[in-house]
Amino acid sequence: MDEPPLANILGFLALASYIVTLIPTTFRIVFPQTKETGIPQWLLKHRRTIGLIAFVLALGHGFLMVQKRNFDFLDIKTFWIYVQGVSTFIIFTLLSITSNN
Repeated sequence: MDEPPLANILGFLALASYIVTLIPTTFRIVFPQTKETGIPQWLLKHRRTIGLIAFVLALGHGFLMVQKRNFDFLDIKTFWIYVQGVSTFIIFTLLSITSNN
């Protein structure tokens, strides 16, 4: 069985890390009894760090994908194919810039 490329693993880990940053609010609203466990408080305390880790993983994913596929960013077809990934990366970049002290 073939191993997935490192770029795919980094992309999946970035997505999983971002989802982990969204979990505390969802747990507080949907499952109010989780306040006693302490897990949402721990995740809230480390939300910024986990979000920055998600950005670094997404940056690695994007870098490896661009390096592997030799994108021509001036070609309009390439832009339309990858507009979703580029826009998500722009949003991740803005979130990471505004999450520091």
